[in-house]
Amino acid sequence: MPARSRGSNAPGWWFGVMDKEGDGALVQPILAYGYQGPVYTIFNGVFDWTDGSWHTSDEKLTVQPGDRIVSSVSYNRASNSYTMLIASTQLGKSISTEYSILRKQTSTESSAVFVLEHQPRTCRAYPTSGEFSFENIYVEVDGKHVMNPTWAALQGQPACRSKAQAVDAQTIKITWDATLQLSLEDDGTVGDQSGASHHSRAALKWGRAEGQQCGDGHPECPASQTCVHESQYYAQCVDCNATAFATQCTYYSTQFLVKAMEVCKIDRCGTRCPHHLDDDCDVGLHCAVQADGYWSQCVDCNATTYKASCKYWSPKIRAAADKVCHEQCPTA
Repeated sequence: MPARSRGSNAPGWWFGVMDKEGDGALVQPILAYGYQGPVYTIFNGVFDWTDGSWHTSDEKLTVQPGDRIVSSVSYNRASNSYTMLIASTQLGKSISTEYSILRKQTSTESSAVFVLEHQPRTCRAYPTSGEFSFENIYVEVDGKHVMNPTWAALQGQPACRSKAQAVDAQTIKITWDATLQLSLEDDGTVGDQSGASHHSRAALKWGRAEGQQCGDGHPECPASQTCVHESQYYAQCVDCNATAFATQCTYYSTQFLVKAMEVCKIDRCGTRCPHHLDDDCDVGLHCAVQADGYWSQCVDCNATTYKASCKYWSPKIRAAADKVCHEQCPTA
């Protein structure tokens, strides 16, 4: 494991298997920093390409720099499922999670990927060690050992000079420069991910819109900002000016957004309805909440407006909106 990070958008190091067309699953044991406060966390996760939903293991373990993390993904042919395993050598503990492939996930998970994911807002977010290695890589296809898999190092708008290197068939190294001064691109992006694969598309699944961290062990906020505590583990500086707040709040996690609105005494955030109430929405709009509770948004139930907009939403939020608006989206 790399040395301590400073947080910012929860950088993650993981490997997984996925399909190449985006209508299957991304199955991945994960090491992330900032997912549960200013600590490293290991857990198992699955991203469903068919509807954009994100599923994680109930159990999560806090691990320390210098630990050696061992992980694997195994396919169970009889049940058409995958077993993810991630373990801390230092703790002597592991997390095992089985995920059954859904009927709608029609493509085979035929690609293996090794990834550094989530662009930071400051290079200090990356660990000071400057490198991370996946070692002793073992690959099987249809139950047969692939002796010398060939890896392709791909970059997707890399930040902080992050770079993937296929050292050999069993070793992949990812490096970065934690001392670099990060600058935004013309489109406002700061880079994405580095990894080894022949397919680099991966989604933002556990990051958060970051400002400067504050609270225990962190500098005080600038005079124009306020420290908002999401929990005992995480706090962030927020500009409570209405205009500035509006540009950032749509990217906050639901839990942090609720706290930020309370502290800043602001009762609206675009089309977000974090309290799951119509009162969060502008007059005339209604709050639609996914059945799993992971996302909610304000919708206009006017029949013409609704049918023009709903086709662009995810299946889960569309189903929730259909129920709230007593409508049937034409593409549902």
